[in-house]
Amino acid sequence: MPYDCPAPPAGLLLLRAFFDREQVALLAASDLLGGPSWRDRVMRLAARVAEATRATLLLRRELAALQRLLALDAVDDPDGDAAGCFAAINPADPVVHELCRLSEAFSEVLDALDNLNEAPPRRAAA
Repeated sequence: MPYDCPAPPAGLLLLRAFFDREQVALLAASDLLGGPSWRDRVMRLAARVAEATRATLLLRRELAALQRLLALDAVDDPDGDAAGCFAAINPADPVVHELCRLSEAFSEVLDALDNLNEAPPRRAAA
């Protein structure tokens, strides 16, 4: 059959579903936490996820970088953009709850991807 091609791995399907469901929230969070350059980076990452046939090391590196942004790993670097973006967020703003929810959900998806053994673990990609 001319259209007979293998289905994408289950972990990649899970990742695609997450990006489809949360793309607007991911773009807003990345813009809020990292500025326009991060928003553009997440847009490119979403396109890579949609087109990927497997979770390559490059894709995993980008996913790990997004996880670090969402987990606020870079906010203590005074020279980085994330520190200034984070400082501008009011802790009482309801967006903080959304950022926490999104970060936890993204970590769960990446953990599931690791557990399916379909890609190098995040530790290798970081």
